[in-house]
Amino acid sequence: SRVALLTTTGHFAEGDDPFGMENLTQGQVVKMSVEMGKADPTLSEVPVSTTRDRTRVRHTCYDIRAAKADRNTSFPIDRMLELEKDGVIGKFVDPAFSFVGLTSQLRLRKQIAPA
Repeated sequence: SRVALLTTTGHFAEGDDPFGMENLTQGQVVKMSVEMGKADPTLSEVPVSTTRDRTRVRHTCYDIRAAKADRNTSFPIDRMLELEKDGVIGKFVDPAFSFVGLTSQLRLRKQIAPA
């Protein structure tokens, strides 16, 4: 089997912040939740070779501390790579994908996902 990873957790690779907010604090981002809720979802491609220390997470609607400390809590790249290495799955698709789940859900369902 081939397994792909797509999450709504807001993960991205260092230097590839989909909202250009890498220099903002999490508190500043949370204050922007209304604006982000109206924005189009921006899909981040995260190469599976991205190291843990280069993986970032940004989201306005959940406490990201656990995801920041261990990406595998909500973005299990390392677990998927282990499953591939152990032969449990045939192939882990590269790249993995993530976007911030708090986005324009109507546009996501009606236009972006079908495309």
